[in-house]
Amino acid sequence: MVFFSCYQMIGQQTYLDNFNTVSYSNNNGTNNFSSNWTETNDDNDPDKGNIRINSNVLRFRRLSDETIQRNLNLSGASIVTLTFNYDGSSRGGETLLVQLWNRSSWQTVSTLNSNGTGTISYSLTASQISASSSIRFITGSGDWDKDDYYYIDNVQFTATFGPIMTINNVTVNENAGTATFTVTHTGSNAAGAFTINYATANGSATSGSDYTAKTGTLSFTGASGVTRTIVINILDDVIVEDLETYTINFTAKSNATVDITAIGTGTILDNDALIITNGATTNTCNAVFFDSGSFGGSYGNNEICISANSPKSTIILYI
Repeated sequence: MVFFSCYQMIGQQTYLDNFNTVSYSNNNGTNNFSSNWTETNDDNDPDKGNIRINSNVLRFRRLSDETIQRNLNLSGASIVTLTFNYDGSSRGGETLLVQLWNRSSWQTVSTLNSNGTGTISYSLTASQISASSSIRFITGSGDWDKDDYYYIDNVQFTATFGPIMTINNVTVNENAGTATFTVTHTGSNAAGAFTINYATANGSATSGSDYTAKTGTLSFTGASGVTRTIVINILDDVIVEDLETYTINFTAKSNATVDITAIGTGTILDNDALIITNGATTNTCNAVFFDSGSFGGSYGNNEICISANSPKSTIILYI
């Protein structure tokens, strides 16, 4: 009797090499790479040659035509991000290229020519996500001098598999009345229909005075590409203020495989303003007067009137 099993990756998975041992087969993430690191035009030894693992980093020295690459199976992933650390403090003016396989050719996604240290983060394109995905390091400046070094560490691919919910950001004026967000099922199809719950949350905007708080449930068919909308009521006021924000968060799901980590941000632009006049056009103000004093030292003249009772806050300057 023969048993067949089918395993489908869901959620977020990582493929990581932190070079913590002198081996080209390190797998420090939740998933394994589909191959070891493979050198070309070098000795393919992690402990020797111009490319090697040294002091828990991947070291490059005196490159000419040497390269190193590693393969991974990203089939079924919807979103993939590549991150790694670099150290070019001893590069001597040389350049190291980071390339990804796009199913037909190598594409340079990062040109490392910095003298300092840092972290690179790159989002893979659709053509770079496949069963034959691969990363390669290669010189970008011809032959290196024997005293030129570059160091790479913590090469990681973070991949999201399965159905993914996305939501856009929306910006409106506070007199718009409503703000409409679009929620989209991306990634792979779900096994069937499902629902997700959502709720608004205050940022610098406050529910009840800037917008109306809302919770709800959205239903999806399970087919990727389906969209739903969330409409938030925006409240107008007469206060002059900076732009304000709030968020829409997904709070629950009926299908455990659906990724609901996305957050939508709503931005409310103020439509109130200060109007400054010399009193010729507007010469009344039923509010508070301020006396700033005069150049001659007299403090007996009211010069500025501020009104917060009109749709536009008004300043009248008496000259």
